[in-house]
Amino acid sequence: MACRGFKDIDDFKLINDTYGHLAGDQALVDFSNKILQVYQNKGIAGRVGGEEFAVCFFAEDKRAALMEAEDFRTTMSDYTIILNQHDSIHITASIGISFTERREVTFEDLYREADEALYRSKNSGKNRVTLGREPILREAMKG
Repeated sequence: MACRGFKDIDDFKLINDTYGHLAGDQALVDFSNKILQVYQNKGIAGRVGGEEFAVCFFAEDKRAALMEAEDFRTTMSDYTIILNQHDSIHITASIGISFTERREVTFEDLYREADEALYRSKNSGKNRVTLGREPILREAMKG
């Protein structure tokens, strides 16, 4: 039972535009440290670009995967990043989840579905978790 999640800092450009790129860098560092702390013994995490992170973890079922993602989203909503002695920011995260019980589904299939679910989260108001569709099996191109 594999699960793949994308996590994205909401309104990241606004952080850079309001507080500067050093503040944006601090938000990325703090966010990634929080991901590493939460998933240290539960999965594999990494930054895939910009303010987007991927986490691969195992869950018993879709409900457990959604609960895991929702717990992280809530944790980030309650988290404050201290920029300097005068400024702090609260960030929120949009999350897309892909889940399957089929062994033949590839990492790339899970990745694609989680990414699409992430964008549905962002386009429907941000600061939410969206479960993607069951990954579609794609035949490898012959050549």
